[in-house]
Amino acid sequence: MIRSDYFGINAYGVAPSRRFAAGVNATPTLSTSTFGTVRLWDSPTILSTRWCDVQPTASANIEANLRARLDPKLDAAARANASRVVIVVGHAAPWVFTQTRSPSTSATATVPQPAAPWFCGGQQSAIAMPSTSYLGTAAAPGPAWKAWSHYVGALVNHINAKYQGKVPFEVALQSVNEPNGLLNVTGRVPNSATTKAEAAASTATYDAIIRWNLTTTPGLDRAHFKLFTAPLTSPVGLFSTRYLALAQAAQMKSHRYDGFSLQTYSKQSAVPLSARQLVTLYNTGKIQAFTRVLPRYPALDALPRHQTETNHGLTLSATATTQPLRLSPADQNMMLSRLIIDGLRWNLASQSLYTINPSLQFPINLRTQTDGTLEVDPTLVRSLAVMQRWLIGSSFEGCVVRSGIVSCTVRNTISGRANRIMYVDDGSTRLIPVQLSNHTAEHVSGAVQQLTRGSTILLDGTPRLIS
Repeated sequence: MIRSDYFGINAYGVAPSRRFAAGVNATPTLSTSTFGTVRLWDSPTILSTRWCDVQPTASANIEANLRARLDPKLDAAARANASRVVIVVGHAAPWVFTQTRSPSTSATATVPQPAAPWFCGGQQSAIAMPSTSYLGTAAAPGPAWKAWSHYVGALVNHINAKYQGKVPFEVALQSVNEPNGLLNVTGRVPNSATTKAEAAASTATYDAIIRWNLTTTPGLDRAHFKLFTAPLTSPVGLFSTRYLALAQAAQMKSHRYDGFSLQTYSKQSAVPLSARQLVTLYNTGKIQAFTRVLPRYPALDALPRHQTETNHGLTLSATATTQPLRLSPADQNMMLSRLIIDGLRWNLASQSLYTINPSLQFPINLRTQTDGTLEVDPTLVRSLAVMQRWLIGSSFEGCVVRSGIVSCTVRNTISGRANRIMYVDDGSTRLIPVQLSNHTAEHVSGAVQQLTRGSTILLDGTPRLIS
């Protein structure tokens, strides 16, 4: 059954809510939208729950910083009856890598290599992984092992104690974000991995340390703490295949993971792609990079798939602030609704939209102002609410494609009634004759057409519910 936690959002600002992932100083206004999954990752530094910001120095007060940074977000999620909170635990501050060096040794690089992260103050340590020797082993833990395990234990204990061992939602932990994306293996950070294979091994060790803490922490509400794989993004290269092989071995040996994470975007090009081209790129390239590879790792393939970041038309260029304006509201509507349906077609258990980044680097973006205020696009809000009404509480029974027309069946789990979601996948529009009476065709905008025998339905790339 499709639950509200299929619909997720990355909370950019102060606190998420079931009705809206609130931005900084924003008033929640998405009164009809539901997000059962909230992911805490890319908040501004002052609000961040990343390791580098919660423990910027070895002597930082972790507990006090978690109360200030994490608790308001957890409180908002609990008030909103969210069923899952995804937390990215890493990335490291410079001190983690310099515990065996003199104070003059720095883990920052004045000339970023390979690129400066947009988080953790641009520190190169944030996108480096400890070397395997600096991590050590469970039998002989090194400085990085001790630092990471201490922090993970503090985080887990803090959340568990806050709710007195009865956590009101699932807490899914990810060790680091997109470790195969921005990755520094240049050796510029002391005691760091210098090859992708070594970095992959260290990431798998980070995962093992999280699982050890989840297994051994006394009094832990283990039913509500989960471990997801580190979320990989496309393309699937050397780091990814090495990490997946290690994760597969660990899963077969000890069932280390509770979910598989991936993050895919269709990316805009120098010559702007149309909305349909972006949707096609996503379905034929980006997400297939994982669906083609995962069967090689059957223990991971059997896990629920959680897409913990996604959107269409990602652009990191200087034109980012104008990118959403290149696509019409109708195009954005189509892309949002297709993203939701396509996720079900790719057997995703959840997907968390990245839709509120203040740089406006996505066409599907709920934040439409750059002056610090939050304006919500009513068209996208309405579409999201309509799609949730169609899907939550129903089972998804798959799709058939005939002559470019896609027909997906969703069945209400209470009434047993089967409805169809239909759209055209080849860029055309079609007039479809109606063979039914006493039915309706609802557009994602909420517009409803009463159907009678002999009438027609105009289908295009935006889904309609036939019920």
